[in-house]
Amino acid sequence: KTFMGDAMSGLLSCSGPAALPGGTSGPAGAGARKLSDGVSAKLQPQQCRELYSELLSALLASCDNLPRSTTQLVDSMKQRCAQCLGLLGAIDPAHVNPELPRPAPFAYDAKFCLVTLVQQHLVRVLQTACDIGQLEVTSYAIQQILQHYMKRQLAKAVRSTQTFSSSSHGSMDIDSPGTPDEAGSLYSLLDDTCKSIVKPFLTTKFIVTSRPSAAPGVVFGSTPTTFRRWLHAWLKVLCSQTSGPLAFAFEACRGVTFWDQPLMLYLLPYMLAEVAGQGGDGLQLIIQELTAVMQCAAGGPECHVENIELYVHCIFTQLDLLQQWVTEQQEACEKAAERAQQAAAQQAAAAGNGRAVPKIPEPQLPAFVSNVATLVNAVPIQTMAEAALRCGSYARALQFFEVHVRAKHGGGLNPAAYNGGCSSYNYDDVSFLLEVYGHLEEPDGLAGLVQLRQGGLTAADQILVAEKAGDWSEAVALYEQALAQESATARAELTAAADGKSGTGAVAADALTLAARAVAAGQTAADANTGQIHRLGVFKQQQDVTSSLALLQIVTPKGNAAAAAGGPSAIPNSVSTAVQEVLHGVSSLQIGHLRCLLQMGHYQTLLHQVDGLMARCLGGGQGFGASGALNAADIIATLGTLANNPANAGSGGQTAQWCMWQLAALGIAAAWRLGSHELLRGYLGIVEAASGAGLQRGGATDDDWEACVGYILEAAHRGSHTDVVTMIKAARQGILGLLPSIAGESYTRAYPDLMKLHMLQEIEDAWGLLQQPSAVGPLQRSRALRWPERLSLTAPVLSSRAPLLALRRQLAGLLRDNEGMGRAWLQHAKLCRSTGHQEAAETSVLEAQARSVPGALLERCRLLWDRDKGHRAVMELQLVVQQELEEEVQPNDPAVQHQRAKELLQLTEWMAAVGQGGKEVLCANYDDAIQLDSNWEKAHFSYACYLDQLYKDAKQREVRGICLA
Repeated sequence: KTFMGDAMSGLLSCSGPAALPGGTSGPAGAGARKLSDGVSAKLQPQQCRELYSELLSALLASCDNLPRSTTQLVDSMKQRCAQCLGLLGAIDPAHVNPELPRPAPFAYDAKFCLVTLVQQHLVRVLQTACDIGQLEVTSYAIQQILQHYMKRQLAKAVRSTQTFSSSSHGSMDIDSPGTPDEAGSLYSLLDDTCKSIVKPFLTTKFIVTSRPSAAPGVVFGSTPTTFRRWLHAWLKVLCSQTSGPLAFAFEACRGVTFWDQPLMLYLLPYMLAEVAGQGGDGLQLIIQELTAVMQCAAGGPECHVENIELYVHCIFTQLDLLQQWVTEQQEACEKAAERAQQAAAQQAAAAGNGRAVPKIPEPQLPAFVSNVATLVNAVPIQTMAEAALRCGSYARALQFFEVHVRAKHGGGLNPAAYNGGCSSYNYDDVSFLLEVYGHLEEPDGLAGLVQLRQGGLTAADQILVAEKAGDWSEAVALYEQALAQESATARAELTAAADGKSGTGAVAADALTLAARAVAAGQTAADANTGQIHRLGVFKQQQDVTSSLALLQIVTPKGNAAAAAGGPSAIPNSVSTAVQEVLHGVSSLQIGHLRCLLQMGHYQTLLHQVDGLMARCLGGGQGFGASGALNAADIIATLGTLANNPANAGSGGQTAQWCMWQLAALGIAAAWRLGSHELLRGYLGIVEAASGAGLQRGGATDDDWEACVGYILEAAHRGSHTDVVTMIKAARQGILGLLPSIAGESYTRAYPDLMKLHMLQEIEDAWGLLQQPSAVGPLQRSRALRWPERLSLTAPVLSSRAPLLALRRQLAGLLRDNEGMGRAWLQHAKLCRSTGHQEAAETSVLEAQARSVPGALLERCRLLWDRDKGHRAVMELQLVVQQELEEEVQPNDPAVQHQRAKELLQLTEWMAAVGQGGKEVLCANYDDAIQLDSNWEKAHFSYACYLDQLYKDAKQREVRGICLA
């Protein structure tokens, strides 16, 4: 868009000098302002887009290249990268195409590997070393590699890699004795700049004490550790297993790999290739390691590992590199066989026996390449698909699972194909595909996939399609129906148990309980006795109760107080556990229903339902006062009692804490959007109590982010500067832990995290204004925040802009900017109306009207028009326009005149559309609109279109009159 040029100049003038130590004062600030003026005067919109892409590429590469250590310098660098990304903003992926950080190319060639290792990694680590230990081990690694790989040893290593890989390189002379700096040595292949840095290490004599070799075995899961420590431990195990031409280089780098994660990721594919190429126990050890990681990523609550996405992304990257290399070697073998066949045919033709062409045997891959191919295909592809789904790599999950189902059933997904295989797709296959397409935001794909469901659509399918299409009203209605069926089924089971007739329903409910507890802890799919239940809440057996229990995923505390006491509401012991939890707990249907209310903007209703469900979870009223108000202190005490009770140990005992955590997270999301700080403080206390009660949760979810924003806003409301700054830094640190790996796949996948950095930056900017010693005026506040420009750069979708606008409402409230709050409500109403979310737009426009925001009335009338209430829209707008025109003194403010011109023009167009008013009235309205804002081109154009319609109508009447005469 054309505004990007002005936005770029504004960004440089606003945030460029702020990043300098001297701020905007002094020569640095003046130089930045001069640069900004030059940029705004010369750059075109296309050039600005290219500059945005380059800035994003540089910043994302900086995040990826940061050393993975915990020093203060590295932490400061990460904070600066996160701050720069926040200042730049979450730019719409449709407007930029940044070059994302990609893994280094893999070629199993000793010369290429060693030169790249020294030039691009060891020298970089040597120059950026911030610790004496790091400097020592880096110096030792460079010394050992340069002094070992002289001409003779390098040629031997090159020949060995040629034998393994079937690639061809020129031969090298190895007869003469070598020196480290002679021609043909590794040192001679380096560029001049690198030679000047590493030349002293040709004669150094560093030694290290003997280092014990790592014991072979599976590293993942053996001890609790971080991703970097796991990667380093795995490299030590691989180093002890390799004996190839690069083994000496691997051993020399054992010490320095601990200090630099990019170096570890560079060496990992070479180590995997050498160890796997040898076959035997080393290959099986790698397969076991990969399988352990993938099964954990696709597993259940017992496989909780922090930042499991980093592990999975690392393995996916290595497998991609090895797969590409294996494919290249296969193509090379096929081309070599083809050349041999052609040569044999030419020889037979030259001998005069063209028909007797000798048969060339089928090309066979070398054993080394075959073993690497075995490693690439060792992990079950279905497990990889489930791991990718859990880690948020939805496109990769779809790719893996489609390969799996096509290999399993044959054919493709096209029902019209001759062998489409669609009739054999079972319940679980369709459920998995529906879940993936739901995360990919593909409503059309969902509409097609539901047709593969045998026996018609289930309630889960209908809810999923409605949610992804943004039809929240229909989704709420479907949830209400499913909840009614759930309650009816539970009551029927209770009655049957009372009569001693517990049967099939109890068996199904028990299976649902087992599966739902696993789902509540983050498992992709749980295997129960009756089948497999996915997150969609569907199961492949027990078809007789599918309509009533298909969506049942229970998240509720163990043991109800009333039932335990044997009171009036006690439940018979013969009733299944699932039914007991339905009657006194919180199901996933209720959680989904609450999320729909959050999306629709019904925050007060959501808070009331959250409080009621908390009362149910705590045994019917604990934690609530006589008036029914939330008493967070009692709830926190109850959670502490549950945590300290030994009977609640284990994953089943954490269900109460998990239930309360989910409800409190939804309460936090609604409370901070409403600005209800007392309620927000209470829900945050419940979250802390649930987390302190031993709750284990994996991965950063949307609920975690809502809680993070709630903590920051609550600290800002208290005026605690230390807490606000500390929480913003911690949030940025957590985002940068995953952003480099996610950004390596696509900018679109990294966009949600960039939006979070965008929001954190706006919190920091607003908090900086609050810390000013004197009051900040509207003009200064607008220049410092630059909210309109930053909002225009974001993706125009509700999922991105709605949280940002909600945050701006609260920040405007902290800044005591009532007009800013109203504008945020109005922008949200416009966004919801343009995307078809009319109920959310209705709530927002009423809030904007309550704050007397200019344009709120026009937006409400437009919403009425879109809801087929055109006459009411015309009536309400006409009443206001008449009052404005009858005023004796017209305002001189150009903004007010432009707004009145918009209202009058819109009224005139609607009157013409519904047939109200004659030509004289409409023409007078057009003239008044043009008089209010004569520079507004739309008014002139709309008037011209109306006159053109009058001319065409008059001409048609004249032609018809002549014909009749």
